[in-house]
Amino acid sequence: MKPRLLNPVASQKGAGPSVLGRLETLVMECLWKSEGGMSVRDVTRHLNGPWAYTTIMTTLDRLFKKGLTGREQQGRAFIYRVRLSRSDLGVRALKNAISAIDSGTDTQELAVAALVNAIESHDPAWLDSLDRLVREKKRALAHAKPREDR
Repeated sequence: MKPRLLNPVASQKGAGPSVLGRLETLVMECLWKSEGGMSVRDVTRHLNGPWAYTTIMTTLDRLFKKGLTGREQQGRAFIYRVRLSRSDLGVRALKNAISAIDSGTDTQELAVAALVNAIESHDPAWLDSLDRLVREKKRALAHAKPREDR
């Protein structure tokens, strides 16, 4: 089973981060694999699932309204293209999830601990990269601070 993608737009509307539905995720995967854009009919054919044409059409329209796809009219059909790469969508979702964290100290500690645990369970070598990036960011912030005080 493919992982569900966070919806980077939902928290911007005040709803808090949510995940894309199963069909939304499948449609995004389909669009990411396509060389160019795809029509509703193209997506329906490619997915070859139990979904009606109108279900795929509604899903693509929702993805468009969420800002995840763009579309242009070609004849009587719309051609849909993704507006974000997988990694851009992941970064946006992560930023929204972090900004949605309560400002309480306990919550922040739990969030950082959860991130570190997730990184470690995915690939422990990433912890070294995280450590290096944190040190670099602290140095950059320390150098920038005196300039701001002037």
